[in-house]
Amino acid sequence: MKKNILLITLFTSLLGTAMCQSSAADKLFDRFLYSEALYKYEGKKSNNEATVRKMAESYMKISDPFEGVVYYEKLFTMGNVTADDVWNYAEALKMTKKYSEAMAKFRQYETMKPGEKRTASHLADDVYYDKLLADVERFAVKELAFNTDACEYAPSWYNAQVVFVSTRPVYSFTAYDDGWMDKRYTNLFGGYDVNTTKGKPTLGSIREVVIRGGLSKKFHEGPASFTIDGQTMVFTRNCYKKKKELGTNGERKLELWMSKLDVDGTWRNPVALPFNNLEYNVGQPSISADGQTLYFVSDKPGGFGGTDIYYCSMTSDGVFGEAINMGNIVNTEGDEMYPFIHTKSVLFFSSTGHAGLGGLDLFCTKINQGKVGKIMNLGGSINSEMDDFGLIMDISMKRGFFSSNRLTGKGSDDIYGFDVLKPFTFNKTIAGVVKDKLTGNTLVGATVKLFDSEGTVLSETVTDGGGSFYFDAEPNKDFSLTGNADLYRENKKTTSTKSDEDVVNVEIGLERMLSVSIACLVTDKKKGIPLDSVHVTIKDKFNKTVLFEGYTDKEGTWYRGLEKSVMNTTINYTIDLSKRGYLEKEFDWSYNIYKEEQIKMHEFMDFTMGTLEIGVDLATLLGLKPIYFDKGKWDIRTDAAVELEKIVTAMILYPNIVIELDSHTDCRNSADANHILSQKRADASVKYIISRGIADDRISGKGMGEDKPVNGCVCEGTVKSTCSEDEHGKNRRTEFLIVDIK
Repeated sequence: MKKNILLITLFTSLLGTAMCQSSAADKLFDRFLYSEALYKYEGKKSNNEATVRKMAESYMKISDPFEGVVYYEKLFTMGNVTADDVWNYAEALKMTKKYSEAMAKFRQYETMKPGEKRTASHLADDVYYDKLLADVERFAVKELAFNTDACEYAPSWYNAQVVFVSTRPVYSFTAYDDGWMDKRYTNLFGGYDVNTTKGKPTLGSIREVVIRGGLSKKFHEGPASFTIDGQTMVFTRNCYKKKKELGTNGERKLELWMSKLDVDGTWRNPVALPFNNLEYNVGQPSISADGQTLYFVSDKPGGFGGTDIYYCSMTSDGVFGEAINMGNIVNTEGDEMYPFIHTKSVLFFSSTGHAGLGGLDLFCTKINQGKVGKIMNLGGSINSEMDDFGLIMDISMKRGFFSSNRLTGKGSDDIYGFDVLKPFTFNKTIAGVVKDKLTGNTLVGATVKLFDSEGTVLSETVTDGGGSFYFDAEPNKDFSLTGNADLYRENKKTTSTKSDEDVVNVEIGLERMLSVSIACLVTDKKKGIPLDSVHVTIKDKFNKTVLFEGYTDKEGTWYRGLEKSVMNTTINYTIDLSKRGYLEKEFDWSYNIYKEEQIKMHEFMDFTMGTLEIGVDLATLLGLKPIYFDKGKWDIRTDAAVELEKIVTAMILYPNIVIELDSHTDCRNSADANHILSQKRADASVKYIISRGIADDRISGKGMGEDKPVNGCVCEGTVKSTCSEDEHGKNRRTEFLIVDIK
């Protein structure tokens, strides 16, 4: 009976008269009267392919998979099978516990209809069914005494009792038969007390739930769901419009209605929900604990499969919002049915699309901040090879009820109780937002990756319209995330699901990569004209990795874009300039990026190049920094050695040059003292260069004292200098004059 609840639609008698060309059995099949159709089909002497297919489908509709397998086997010997035939055959094999054969059919289906989610779910793990069957420790299932040879299914909470759907007879005019399975139409019953006596549920007074105010009970009624205060009920029933007012196909669709409890304890004046439609079914309600959200099932157009689960907002005044599909994590190409939303934001439901043991299996997922988590099959301790559906659970998540048409039941559908032996462990949600680190604006379309503690990528997503992202993550683990977006530098964050919180919040700030380029203009030091074909090499100052290289154009310029530049980042370069006929030049340069711009490096550093000529200062050609000594001393300092090494390198590259090293001081101290000090510094510098392998006849030193200032800073005799320290510093210099070229 489980498919009565949404998949049965009742045709008007007019529909039969429109099919006069079909056989009597086909007419019954097309009107969903499968039991009656099978009676007619079985009376035929010979069956063609179409008839065998309908017989196989009919046996599956009345929950007889064993006969279904027989007729699908016969159909497959006839040759011309469809993809749907293959899928249905696989389902029939599952329901008869022939799992390896079912897997083979699912693989065949994948070749006929590749890319379906439900197929991927079934084929994801070759031993998946073994794992489900081995999962027998979570639930202890109990048979209940109140089941009858009629159908009892779809329990729901109502105060301290359970309301359920049944075809058991009542003292009214509702004892009409449903030709789908030769069963009566359904009604709502209540009175099953969930309190226990000596560990066993006790049976209250079973009675029909009567809804007054114009409700005819000729067709199906139920399932239902109730608000936690017991004052509002949303329930399923067939459309009761006149035949001429029905939809295009004349089908009597299922609808959702709401009723309020009157002061006399009866349900009155039912009102149709706004999203009912004559062209599709709506049913199987579940109201959230706060009474603000309604979950339900529909086969409305635009879904993912046969029946999908939807939700909408609702108020106590009976105002309902837009119906929203729960998306393709929950819904598949198959049927998702019987939602139950637990007060702890766990959604239980049944599905034929997610991989299970057969027919409808029971599944659950945790919903955090509106985001659906991982779908979990409840396992072999509660699921069977037949249909298992309509689960509800108490607030403590320690016990509950569900429906099943398993073969051990009293009727075609029975309600079972269960105790939870193994607590549920749900994944947690890592919820985050990606923002511009400087402005705080959220970034839409940013790519976020989730990594485990070993650095393996677990999942990848893109931020939504609010810059948000969500990941379903295992509890009690460490994770890292990276955020990346166009024109932004990637950033990494670490997080953990080891706390008690169901939702772990993370914010990833990204620094925008600015539109920045570097450029230089290289000129002849003496003539001032641009130099083309200068080889420009830019290295990382610290690890000496080559970052860029190229040649100046005919205007003497060279430039490159910095693709990963961000605000307030310092670039540290070693720049090398070389050109045939000119002295090679190398120097360090640093710059803090604080805006979008083209950085003209020659405005900050000397990008001139000189030729080797007598009288030229080699230090100037090389762009050397000043050679510093400690006050009153002539020992070669570490920073001075760095600059002297550049002179050594040049003299090795150009072995025909001879250098005179002139050491100058400022005017402070006496002239004699300055001459002595400058000579000692010149000698120390020459000694260092010779120690590095330069012949002593190629380098000489001369102490110039304060004799040749480059500015007017003199202070001998009665003259008192007013120069600044910087001005004095310009006079403290070392020159490396080329005195000969051999």
